[in-house]
Amino acid sequence: MSSLNIGLSALRVTQRQLELVGQNIANANTPGYRRKEAILESAPGGSADAGLGVSIKEIRRLSNDLLENAIVRNNSEASDVATQSSYMNQVETLLAPGQGSLQDLVEKFFNEAQRLSSRPDDLTQRRVTLNLADQLADRFNSTIDSFKQINADLNVQANRSVDSINSLASQVAKFNMRIASASINGADAGDLLDKRDYLIKQLAQEMDIRVVPQDFGSVNILAGGTPLVLANDVYKLQFNFDGKQGTVTRVGSSQPIDLQGGRLAGLTRFLNSTLPAVKSQFDQFSQTLIQNLDEVHGRGLGLDGPMTFLSANRAAPSSNQPLGLLNLSYPPQKGTMTITVTNLADGSKKQGQIAFDPAVDSLNSVAAKIAAIPNMQAVVDTQSGLLKILAKPGYGFDFSGTMSTTPDAQSWTGTAGIKLGGAYTGKTNDTYAFKVIGSGTVGVTPGLKLEVRNSANAIVGSVDIGQGYSPGTDLPNVDGVVAKLQSGTVASGDTFSVNVVADSDSAYLISALGLNSFFTGDPTQGLNIRPDLLSSPGGFALSATGQPADSGNLARIIALRDQRAFNSGSQNYGQFLTDMVTQVGAQVSDNELRSTALNDLGKSLDAQNQAFSGVDPNEELARMLNFQRGFQMASRYIVAVNQTMDELFNLVR
Repeated sequence: MSSLNIGLSALRVTQRQLELVGQNIANANTPGYRRKEAILESAPGGSADAGLGVSIKEIRRLSNDLLENAIVRNNSEASDVATQSSYMNQVETLLAPGQGSLQDLVEKFFNEAQRLSSRPDDLTQRRVTLNLADQLADRFNSTIDSFKQINADLNVQANRSVDSINSLASQVAKFNMRIASASINGADAGDLLDKRDYLIKQLAQEMDIRVVPQDFGSVNILAGGTPLVLANDVYKLQFNFDGKQGTVTRVGSSQPIDLQGGRLAGLTRFLNSTLPAVKSQFDQFSQTLIQNLDEVHGRGLGLDGPMTFLSANRAAPSSNQPLGLLNLSYPPQKGTMTITVTNLADGSKKQGQIAFDPAVDSLNSVAAKIAAIPNMQAVVDTQSGLLKILAKPGYGFDFSGTMSTTPDAQSWTGTAGIKLGGAYTGKTNDTYAFKVIGSGTVGVTPGLKLEVRNSANAIVGSVDIGQGYSPGTDLPNVDGVVAKLQSGTVASGDTFSVNVVADSDSAYLISALGLNSFFTGDPTQGLNIRPDLLSSPGGFALSATGQPADSGNLARIIALRDQRAFNSGSQNYGQFLTDMVTQVGAQVSDNELRSTALNDLGKSLDAQNQAFSGVDPNEELARMLNFQRGFQMASRYIVAVNQTMDELFNLVR
């Protein structure tokens, strides 16, 4: 009977081997499947010189732990880089140069402004320039909207990634329990291990994990040093976003998990660091350009000359709190604002200045200081939070910084009248004092001079007013300031002074409150060209004096193109924008190189793993034929034993 048992054992084993070959072939394309093979041993027992046949010692699942772990790590890193690369490509597309891009529209706006300088009173060219500025405002708005959409999508995808992690972790825990049960009961857990390992690889794509083997085939999974799966227990994660930073924590804990790889790490890193860095540069560019255009435009005059009424277009949330505490889109700073008041009947001008401190002054106090200037009024509309400025009847005002036509002559004892004009060309705000050297009659007495000193008592100029000077005519200018003296006498030491203004709004109240500004709003809430400028381009403040042919303020607008306003005065607008786009492109290129390298490594690891544990149909076919022959040989052996037994029975009879 032992001979038959030997043959039967061979049949059973080869049949099982054929079943394994069939299972391998059937799952050749099943994700995560690992090839199975039977490890044979001689069946124990039997006589000293003969055994009991063959038996299957174990069903081996071919798996290389080193390769599997390397694949898990590579999956995490590749998914991290691919995620960041995808979003960086979106940012690059958003900022890329081309028709209608920021670079294109900024350049076109300044080009049209340059064309306008030849005929600043041309209403058609004014409209062309303003329409381009309107397109630029729309581009700022759409870019900010795109940043917001990317930010929102990152939040959505991070929450989805956490949901996926929690789901995969729960499935891994369930498989842990089934695998342990099968191992304890001596059942084959190979297919369960395949499915669990496939889930672990999917989990690794979402976040970096460490797999720690445990008894009975179970595993623990750690994420950033924090338990995610312990045997059949799951510790779920949650994504938190406070408006600025996104963090991942375990449910019930506030301690952030340190993510080093995986899709979730790529999402949070891009949300917390990469996107804010690019947006910060964009915000710096947009805020600087908008604020500077507003400030320059606000200091100019339109074709109608000085204003008689002006409503601010940027509201203050509170009228009685210091403006520095209100988080305005374009924050003011400590400084002064100069208002030039014009008598519309005779054209004479008088300067008024207000000192401003953002830590102290509220909108109400600004209104009160403006109202204290002769022939000016100002109120705050408490419903809208807007400052309203108006001149008293017969007067107009502007923020050009034009000097007073009559000086402060309290120390003037002579009979000669004084008039001032010109445009100050100095670089800083100052007070110029004109002091008479010598005594006599203007235009008659030889050697009479006017000595000009600044507030530091340094001499900045000297002009002759004695013999040879024609009273009532312009004297040579001193830093653009032109004085003229009428006929009359002067006494040595007589002095008159005038405030000279290079920066009429060092407090940046024009842009902060939107006073005669170019834009309304800001890109975060909606930026627009002032509607009244689009409908009435004569209000486009291109003049520094109010004369129709004057383009002094337009020249300041054009000069902004080359103003080195960034990186400590090293870059202008175009250079800064180009540098920003170049940096984004460099990050895209770096991500692509890293992604390619990781993908190539992943393919190599997969190929090695497939060669070791994957199913090759050709090899399986060769094994199948071999097992088939083994089955046939075992069958023939049993037939031979059976025939021998028959003959023995016949002999006994």
